[in-house]
Amino acid sequence: MRQGWYALILCCLIGVGSPFANAVSISREESQQWLQQPQLDEIVTNLYALAMSDDAQSLNSQLNTLSMPNQEIARFLLLKQLASKQVVLGLNMVTFVQAQTRHLPTYMIEETGDGYQTSIPAFNASIIATRLMQQRTQTQSNFNFILAAEDNNLQLQQWLQGSSAQVSQREALLISVIDSLSPQALSYLVEQIAGVKVVQWLPSSAVMAKMAQASQDPRMYHLLWRMKSNTDAEKEVQRLAKVGDTFSIQQLILATDNPALKSTAMRALVKIKPIPMTLEQFFVAQLNQVEDQDWMQELLVSAGHADWVQQLINSGLIPMTQTVSP
Repeated sequence: MRQGWYALILCCLIGVGSPFANAVSISREESQQWLQQPQLDEIVTNLYALAMSDDAQSLNSQLNTLSMPNQEIARFLLLKQLASKQVVLGLNMVTFVQAQTRHLPTYMIEETGDGYQTSIPAFNASIIATRLMQQRTQTQSNFNFILAAEDNNLQLQQWLQGSSAQVSQREALLISVIDSLSPQALSYLVEQIAGVKVVQWLPSSAVMAKMAQASQDPRMYHLLWRMKSNTDAEKEVQRLAKVGDTFSIQQLILATDNPALKSTAMRALVKIKPIPMTLEQFFVAQLNQVEDQDWMQELLVSAGHADWVQQLINSGLIPMTQTVSP
């Protein structure tokens, strides 16, 4: 009997101490119906306009004048819209959103299954607010990187040091914002890698490929093609093949010097039509190398260049090593 009373008291204490103790239980269907209320569109639009003007005080006031459940739903929908549009928050809105990370839900959805019962917030404003603050941290990191690069105040090798997680995060940041840099800032970073007499350090292949693509600097491609076989270099070969301009073709030709990239680059090159003069000369040179003759003829013929290969054979520019058929 005493144990039963202890259990009852414990349950009461747990209920009192729970942050969700005063939350109202609703069904999932009810929550969906509430979200579809037509008046919410205008309410959220007005709140969003205040957020964009960084008027958090008026926003809070308008939010607090709303009755339940509209207040809770409007809060949720506003934060959701700010997150989906990746809005850059003003200082007042940062304070507002930070406060929402501690907001306790008013409505909970209770679901019962086979031997279990769960309760989840119906309109989880706090988790969206937390996501917004994480986005702001990322945006601030992007801004700091761009500012340092533009001011020529970023030592790339030092910046890309730390734990593996930190380095991966910074590499991803660099790759995502490098297209936003001015030509001068990009050149500043490139010179730290390609402008040294003796290369003692290189960033990852993903960073090298992106920097080469953004800068169009032959020195960066030269270093990229010399790196060990990697998917980033192969993807850049395929991208250059799609571009197909004079610079891209020249880089593809140079990529063939890397044995690991040779096949990928050659297969990309033989697909270029019509064949420009510089590429014709390169193919003729390859067709005159004993180790590549048969393979190159097969590649060119399979790519639809059988007539051209036959013309080279007939003119004596390349040896006839096999029968060429269209």
